Amino acid sequence: MIEYAHYKSDLFACTQLTTPSYAVYVTSSPTLATSISAKGSIFLRPTKMFRYVAINIFGLQIISTQTGAEHRRHKNVVKGCFNETIMETAYTGMVDALTTMIRQEGLSNGGVFEDTREMMIKASLICSLLQDLC
Repeated sequence: MIEYAHYKSDLFACTQLTTPSYAVYVTSSPTLATSISAKGSIFLRPTKMFRYVAINIFGLQIISTQTGAEHRRHKNVVKGCFNETIMETAYTGMVDALTTMIRQEGLSNGGVFEDTREMMIKASLICSLLQDLC
């Protein structure tokens, strides 16, 4: 876990050995995160990198477009899918799924999940069952 107080900053710029000219920004400040994401012309995505090119197999994606008209077009298409009500429902569903899983595994008073793969399968099943009920 990154300790922001240790570095005396709300913003880290992490570079990768393979792509030292691009930085990944990490922040604990919602105001700073909003400011960075609003200044897309300063903090550009490295869209020529393989990870961005690879997701374009079916055409440009919102994550692989830079600022401008193309990004706004993609944003307008997906914004209906990610409104506050839908995100709240998804969050509540995940909390319910985790609570159910912890209770069923007998870990209400603490403990450790022994088989992570099995737990993820169970979590996926619980989430799909909860989704079917809604």
